[in-house]
Amino acid sequence: MFHFAKPGLSGEQTPILIAHDRYGHHLDAVLPNRSEDAVSAVLKEAVSKTNGLLGMDGDPALIAFAKKEAIEYELILASHGEHVHEKVLHVQTVNSYISRFKKWLDQFNGVATKYLPNYLGWRRMLEKSAAVLTPQQCLLAAIG
Repeated sequence: MFHFAKPGLSGEQTPILIAHDRYGHHLDAVLPNRSEDAVSAVLKEAVSKTNGLLGMDGDPALIAFAKKEAIEYELILASHGEHVHEKVLHVQTVNSYISRFKKWLDQFNGVATKYLPNYLGWRRMLEKSAAVLTPQQCLLAAIG
């Protein structure tokens, strides 16, 4: 379980950007900070004006990125009781993934920040595999 002296988002936490689209594509990255530049470095190639509408929480860096790139966006603020926008956009896929990721990390009793990208990759592999993974599949994923 994650225990922090400060509630909510703070400098005690390492920012991770997680995105899913309606086609099942997943993107995650450990960010050096919660700035627009850090968000842009990850999302600029993955998200474009042609992708349609971006549904997101109210993070200022995400909003600044969408505005700068002229990408249409809709805020979905769970803290205001919002979870779905017009029965089409929702943040539950990402929220569910984050919940599963945090629960899965608990078993490791803490993860060094420098290894966090490896754990994200490991979790991506587990999420993609509907069937039971073999050692061979794990090795191929690790070197490929």
